[in-house]
Amino acid sequence: MIRLPSALAALWRSLFDNTQHPARYLTRALLVDLPVTLTIGVLVYLVAPAHGPDFSKQSLPALLFGLCVLSPVVETLMMTLLFFVLRLVVRRFTHLAMLSTFCWAGLHSLSAPVWGLAVFWPFLILSICYLTWEAKSRRHAIYLTALLHACHNLLPAIAIIAGRYLS
Repeated sequence: MIRLPSALAALWRSLFDNTQHPARYLTRALLVDLPVTLTIGVLVYLVAPAHGPDFSKQSLPALLFGLCVLSPVVETLMMTLLFFVLRLVVRRFTHLAMLSTFCWAGLHSLSAPVWGLAVFWPFLILSICYLTWEAKSRRHAIYLTALLHACHNLLPAIAIIAGRYLS
């Protein structure tokens, strides 16, 4: 019988293991990311329903490209630069991950204040992903973090598209 707390602890620990197959890592990272992100997103929406980013004016191809290709690649490259700068001040993995997360939440809050709350958890997972895989190689870190970000963004992209067709 699997005890849930042990399974969750093992799932969390797997986020710091760059010896596993990348597809397995991405699956596990999404299992840690998406349920928490969805819960936070619903709570943020219930508190401030009209205060998120506005994607209503974008065409569907532009929306998919922007959310699932351009944004993950650009933000991952920016994350690479951010970690370079943060390492001038701090070296510890945990501190780097948290500082990165706060930076990303703050930057997203500039667009829509509550969006910073909604992206806090996913950027913690993305920061952990980058730092974990950077120990193997920067190339691994960039590819896996961008891919994880793209997979993460696919869910809101589908929700936005579904919302357009259902309304």
